[in-house]
Amino acid sequence: MTASCGGDLAVQEMTASYGSTPVLHGLSFRAPQGSVTALLGANGSGKTTVLRAVAGLMDHGGQVHLGGVRLDALARQERATKIAYVPQRTQLEAPLPVEVVVSHGRFAGRNDHLRRDSGAAEAVDAALAATGTEAL
Repeated sequence: MTASCGGDLAVQEMTASYGSTPVLHGLSFRAPQGSVTALLGANGSGKTTVLRAVAGLMDHGGQVHLGGVRLDALARQERATKIAYVPQRTQLEAPLPVEVVVSHGRFAGRNDHLRRDSGAAEAVDAALAATGTEAL
């Protein structure tokens, strides 16, 4: 998950459940802008649930702020321009190059999703450089 707009990510008193099974209970943390933050825990402890909730892909209690802005107050498309989530496992079986996967993160802020925008190659290169993943 990446936060593409400035500011710290702050989670306050997050709760989440799958059906009647609670998974997260009052989780709070801050991930400062420009830092690397790790979620550590045993299998089934809720790490993916946290990421899905932060990305707005599941209902949760508590608040999530990015740069002081409450993410659940944003329209879905605006939220997608600020935060992206790529799951560890996906149903996608196409062997896509990493540049194509990274370029998909630019779709949310565009009106014409079929045409490649002029700054795409430079933006993808910059994202790969920023994350040290150029070799992929």
